[in-house]
Amino acid sequence: MNPHDLVNSVKDSRVGQSAQSAHDAVDRIYQALVRPDRPVEPEIDKKPWLAAFWSVLLTGAGQFYNRQLGKALWLLLLTYGVGGVLLLSWLLLQWAGGWADPEGWVHPVVQFFVRLGWAVPVVSGGLWLFGIVDAWRTAAALRRGDLVVRYSFMKQTACLAAGFIPVAGALAPQETCAPDEVQKKVGSVVRDHAIEKLAYWMMKRTLKVGFLVLGLLPLLVGAAFDWPVLIVFGALAILAGLIFIMS
Repeated sequence: MNPHDLVNSVKDSRVGQSAQSAHDAVDRIYQALVRPDRPVEPEIDKKPWLAAFWSVLLTGAGQFYNRQLGKALWLLLLTYGVGGVLLLSWLLLQWAGGWADPEGWVHPVVQFFVRLGWAVPVVSGGLWLFGIVDAWRTAAALRRGDLVVRYSFMKQTACLAAGFIPVAGALAPQETCAPDEVQKKVGSVVRDHAIEKLAYWMMKRTLKVGFLVLGLLPLLVGAAFDWPVLIVFGALAILAGLIFIMS
């Protein structure tokens, strides 16, 4: 029996028919859960210049204008959150007596965080520029109909929350997609996710070794020994990794 006949015999068997029925039932449930709750059509009222303008004023605002809630929140967190943590750490250490006791152990730590803070304008500025360009390009694609936003903000919030659940996160659809991907069957989603997982695993290992070593290590060494060139180099490497992941 050749492989083709073997596959057909399995499909026609009771086990094969039961498996197909189970797959169809799961697909119906999946389609009901991920069905768009807003019109999936070109957004001719979307203005690329306005998306870019909002991103100029506030990183992530252009993505919010494009109804990309997840990307907007990540850009806000990465752009302002990292700098805020460094500033808060510096203030706490200063309050602990860094300036009052120049010979104590706190003062060098304060200076370390001050020098580490030099990387903030590089990373934050780069993400700010990325947000402007990305908002412009996405708004233009939405206007042409090359991309569509399938969910309202409420359903996007649910998808974001599902993203933290291992199995559900694998099947949670992205907020924007091509029009022909709106009604993907669950089998195609699982297959594409498996392929993406393999590529992501390889990319993750590359990023872990590349950007972590080429970014974080020079950044910390530069901040420890007051070498601005290393700080800038490390910040640029980390920025490149962040943009590569979000693109």
